[in-house]
Amino acid sequence: PFERNAEGKVVRYLAVCHRNNIWHRLDENLKNYRRRVSFISDVNRLSFIEFIVGQNFFYVLDTKGERADYTMDLKLWHTKVYPDDLPIAEKLLAHLQQRKSESFHTEYRYKATGCDQHKWYTIDIFPYKYDADNQITNYLILGKENDA
Repeated sequence: PFERNAEGKVVRYLAVCHRNNIWHRLDENLKNYRRRVSFISDVNRLSFIEFIVGQNFFYVLDTKGERADYTMDLKLWHTKVYPDDLPIAEKLLAHLQQRKSESFHTEYRYKATGCDQHKWYTIDIFPYKYDADNQITNYLILGKENDA
C-alpha cells in the first residue's frame, strides 16, 4: 500500500520483510569461509595480489578479496626483488604483460614491506578476469613466504 501526495508521488509506503533463512545461511557461510581463509593465509604466510594488465600495478588483496590500502608500481617492485633474482622475476612480469593464459609458477627472493631482509617466496599466477574479447585483464598472484 502506497500513500501519495496531491501530485501523485509516493510519499510513504508500508513494507513487510521477513528473514529469508536461505540467504541468511549463505551470508553466515560466507563469513565463516572468510574467517577460515584469513586464518589459513595468516598461518601459512600467504599473500593475495591482483595485477591488472595495462595498469602495471600490483594491488594487495585482503582475505575477503578486496583491495587493501597498499599498491605497488613496477619501479617499486623492482627495488624489492633481490638483485640476483631479477631475471626470474622479469619472466613473471613478461608473463603478465603478454597476457599468457596458462598459470605460472616461480620462486625468488623479495623484501616485503616492513621486513629488513629478502625472503624466499613461491609465486603462483592465475588469470581470473577477462574482457568481452576474452582477453585476460586481471591476474591473481598467490605468494607464499618460504622462510621460517
